[in-house]
Amino acid sequence: MSGEIRRFTAQADTPPSTRAHGSPARSAAGRRLRASLREQAVDGLLDKARVAAATEAAMDVMDGVKAVDAHRRSLAGDDQVLNRLLFDVEVDYVNRVTRVLRGRAY
Repeated sequence: MSGEIRRFTAQADTPPSTRAHGSPARSAAGRRLRASLREQAVDGLLDKARVAAATEAAMDVMDGVKAVDAHRRSLAGDDQVLNRLLFDVEVDYVNRVTRVLRGRAY
């Protein structure tokens, strides 16, 4: 027990900047390493968020394309000429959505 008390007393007497736990790194190299590790962790989180957003956008677009295709088929029925005309509109829709996803103007 007295060894534990001595250890706590020694920690209390040590300035916070030189303690090993939860304190700033002692050297410039240690501070750089800590900053680099923190930056890598943040970059990893940002990458995960970007992937999640891209996944959600892609799924929304696929649902939209499926709906447009089903709508074209229901409108055209067995009329091949109308089907071809509406198909061109559908292709234009897909091209526009693709440009939006890639960050280009509508």
